[in-house]
Amino acid sequence: MDKRTTIHNLAPRAPLGDRGKRGNSVPPRTRSQAPKTYESDCKENVPTVVAEDESVPRRPKTATQPRSQPPADPRLSVISQAPRDQDASKRDSQVSNASASTARSNDSKLKTHIGPWQLGKTLSKGSSARVRLARHRLTHQSVAVKIISKKTAYLSQAGSIAQLDKVERELPEAEDGFRRLPVTVEREIAIMKLIEHPNIIKILDVWENRNEIYLILEYCESKDMFSWINRYGKLSERDAVYVFRQMMCAMEYCHSFNICHRDLKPENILLSHAGEIKIIDFGMAALHQNDKKLRTSCGSPHYAAPELLKAKNYRGDKTDIWSMGVILFAMLEQRLPFDDQHLPTMLSLSRRALYTMPDGFSLDAKDMIRRILVTEPDKRISIREMWDHPLIKKYDKFPGFEQHRRQPVDMRTRSKDAPINIRDIDPQILRQLRAMWHSADEKEIKSKLLGKGPNEQKLFYHLLSGVRKSKGRDIRLRAV
Repeated sequence: MDKRTTIHNLAPRAPLGDRGKRGNSVPPRTRSQAPKTYESDCKENVPTVVAEDESVPRRPKTATQPRSQPPADPRLSVISQAPRDQDASKRDSQVSNASASTARSNDSKLKTHIGPWQLGKTLSKGSSARVRLARHRLTHQSVAVKIISKKTAYLSQAGSIAQLDKVERELPEAEDGFRRLPVTVEREIAIMKLIEHPNIIKILDVWENRNEIYLILEYCESKDMFSWINRYGKLSERDAVYVFRQMMCAMEYCHSFNICHRDLKPENILLSHAGEIKIIDFGMAALHQNDKKLRTSCGSPHYAAPELLKAKNYRGDKTDIWSMGVILFAMLEQRLPFDDQHLPTMLSLSRRALYTMPDGFSLDAKDMIRRILVTEPDKRISIREMWDHPLIKKYDKFPGFEQHRRQPVDMRTRSKDAPINIRDIDPQILRQLRAMWHSADEKEIKSKLLGKGPNEQKLFYHLLSGVRKSKGRDIRLRAV
């Protein structure tokens, strides 16, 4: 392959006590237990895998593997030499066998099909959702199906969103011709429909039944970065920068839309054998407006910025940059900068940005991390400034690195500023705008759409409408 990078190995530890828990999630009932974290000496620790009913700590099977010698290609790494996942035929077999065995089991309550999609093995599981492999019964296209419990989605919402949901649920079902979703899920779908970037996972379709919502997502033959680093070790600086540049490109694109992810961590970054990444899980994503700050505490404590941990109002793009700095540190060192088995101690270290810089980091890497992990958000380096930083620029001439700053065609150039006729307002797009600006009521959003001159609500309305036209159909909720 021409494009490839390396990822050696994040040491075995659970960054948050489990791989999917967020700061503002409402978790299932759990046994009382101390949080498990990285050891400073990178010895084995116990990650917690959250089952649907309880948290069950399990010790992973870790195998020490010999490190491969640096290959001739300046970006070739362990990834390209790692054992590959099963080929397409075996993957199809996993789908059909898993589905068939599920169907034969009298005790199993797992679904075997969602519309035309035949469900297979579970790819991952978190506190609020699980992901299963699936295959289209006619085209044989492979996808990943994110399965969200409606009950969990309602419980885990912030207060302002929960209040909006309460109002929505009091309305007649399908009043506007569309079934209603939890507002957080509606927002996640709307944001993913807007984003078209090679380093961000794509949404293809949405289904639902009485208890669950099914997001049909692009499938990538990749492992999450957490698993890669656990298995292969820390990255060389060259490889870490190759991955980090892709993160910069993807987040710069999102931030240009005023979209922030708010839950960046290795578990939410898929990494392929070619070294290409896909950022996933926009369940906590939100819009940050220039004249307003966000209030909801969310994300994963080990990766959360000080202003978020201090329960201050914050800018989402600044918190994303902090998380990127923590991930860069973890890729280079196989541990996190802020870590302690006593969670309050860890949070205290993070709030004050107290960490030990490894001696093995280059001067450029040390300077980049120091400029990211700054307690004052306004003094934190921006992504635009990162592109001119020596750590990033010194790899500009390496094969494949130059492509990372090429952004996709900006759909906003096709948007319109003209007022929208009130009779032409699409009820589903209006609902999606309400989910994105959940603090604004319908009357306020309509006034923005009907007004003169440019504004974000009008921009996103035209973008969502354009996505529908470009794909020949909209991604609309369908019942199983």
